[in-house]
Amino acid sequence: MKIKVSDEFIIDTNRECYNNLGKLYTDGADDFETLLDMGVWQEFLDGLGGKKVLDVGCGAGDAVKWLADRKYEVAACDLSDKMIEVARDKTTKAKFFVLGANELGKINDKFDGIISIHLVQHLSKSMLRKFFSDIYNLLTDDGRFFLAFTNTCYEKTGYQLDGEKEDNYIFWFKWRMEDIVPLLAKAKLKPIFAKMQKGADNSCAIDMEPFVFICEKIKQ
Repeated sequence: MKIKVSDEFIIDTNRECYNNLGKLYTDGADDFETLLDMGVWQEFLDGLGGKKVLDVGCGAGDAVKWLADRKYEVAACDLSDKMIEVARDKTTKAKFFVLGANELGKINDKFDGIISIHLVQHLSKSMLRKFFSDIYNLLTDDGRFFLAFTNTCYEKTGYQLDGEKEDNYIFWFKWRMEDIVPLLAKAKLKPIFAKMQKGADNSCAIDMEPFVFICEKIKQ
């Protein structure tokens, strides 16, 4: 029998995990470098109609700093206040908010581009539905959404130790492309570019290619 876990438990678990990691969290830099090397990052930026970008689940702020250094108008949020502290230390040229993925309705603004790098693995299906709906509402009419995720860092969905870090637990979902695409479609986010992972294994290897989508907003 499967035990149903509440979204509140998932959120609290992941917030505590990243708060515990704090300045020790460096995986985001490798994740971002992988996207740069793949060429998909520039593909996304080249298609934007403006330079106003929101990073949801910004983590340690590597993508935020890269964008801010190149004159993008950047806002960034994360559910972990410790991660926001780390990100703020990297740049003073962005606006930061302590907000989780399901709190985006609190943002009263529109963005030319929204990015989410390795966040959706932490969201349940109900959380994903709300997240994608909020992304749609925050995009300008010609806005684009950059979504990157992997399903290889943990062997299964569930509550588990974060890698080899003793007593630091995380909640992870092993979403596949075929799980995500229908949810994007329901939220009226149309993938116009997709790149699939190659050589997937059961680790978060630096040279691993994540699943990547670039989506455009379907106008009403």
